[in-house]
Amino acid sequence: MTIRTAVLRTILSTSVSMGLLSAAPGLSITSPADGSAVTPGQSLAVTVSATGSFTEVVVVGEGPIGFSKAQTGPTFQFTLPIPARLSPGRYSVTALGASGGGMVNSPPITISVERADAPVQFDVTPSSLNLPVGEHMPLRVVGTYADGTKLDTTHSASTTYSSDSPGVVTVDGQGSVTAVGPGSGHILVNSSLSIPVVVPQTFSVAPIFPVVYGGQSAQFSAFRPGMANVAVNWTISPQVGSISPAGVYTAPQAITRQQAISIIATMKSDPTKTVRTGVALFPPVSLTVSPSGPVQLNAGQTMRFAQTVLNALDMEVDWSISPKNAGSIDNTGLYTAPATIKSAQTVTVIATSIADQSKTATATISLVP
Repeated sequence: MTIRTAVLRTILSTSVSMGLLSAAPGLSITSPADGSAVTPGQSLAVTVSATGSFTEVVVVGEGPIGFSKAQTGPTFQFTLPIPARLSPGRYSVTALGASGGGMVNSPPITISVERADAPVQFDVTPSSLNLPVGEHMPLRVVGTYADGTKLDTTHSASTTYSSDSPGVVTVDGQGSVTAVGPGSGHILVNSSLSIPVVVPQTFSVAPIFPVVYGGQSAQFSAFRPGMANVAVNWTISPQVGSISPAGVYTAPQAITRQQAISIIATMKSDPTKTVRTGVALFPPVSLTVSPSGPVQLNAGQTMRFAQTVLNALDMEVDWSISPKNAGSIDNTGLYTAPATIKSAQTVTVIATSIADQSKTATATISLVP
């Protein structure tokens, strides 16, 4: 050791023991613990320890949480309000202070914000995905609670994601979907909501999952980007219905339950390349109207009729009456009797399914003078 080094060490040791030197200013959050659970609408108590001198310290919450009130010390106890409508998820909290040397921030901690109750309904967007290999797409999950509140629950600890075909598509814990390989699969949200995912190969097949009723047909086509046709062999699984060499799928005459049939196109020039789509088999559309009648109405009175439609993607109906001049009915099923009724008359209310216009249901009204 040189004489110069020994002297410097002696000076440094003496200065520290006399309090002439102090450590560089620093901040750390000592409470709450990292990962603590917080309920929206409550106030979070935050304790900050400081090394060195600060003229002002605040606590900063990520995003909508915002800033606490500033304090000048020497002890730092903060109250950080958590917004009542804050979306569930993990948020960072950091202490920020002003010292003579500039601004100093603490290492962040994370809080987990979750409501005490669980949503009663979930909606996911997009509802289906078509992603080239290597592409990413985030999902957005909105939860509706019993009190009617709607919140983004995409990053909630209670929202789970999984893939039924990890060789085709994967999803991380934050809802980010990645196309891995050609094919089709589903992303499951909370083990109940199924998001169909198609990862196209060097060619594509259309349409994707049309609805077909008993005896009906659907034409499928295989094409390259740019819409050039591709020669393929067509197969189906399971063997319900049939598909022609030209890609025309024909459903069986009798369908008793809803069922999905895979449509598989295999490239003739390269049998290792296949693309899957599908067709949804639906039993016949069923339509009823209530009340079915007969309902007695006097002049100017109204009656609202309601439809129940089963086995259809479109649940709406077209409303009409017969005879046409015997009052009126709007597109919500609200019938209004004529302003004047001179003699007793029977009116038929007719609901026609938009999904299958061959399906109708009726109700009767007795107009009383």
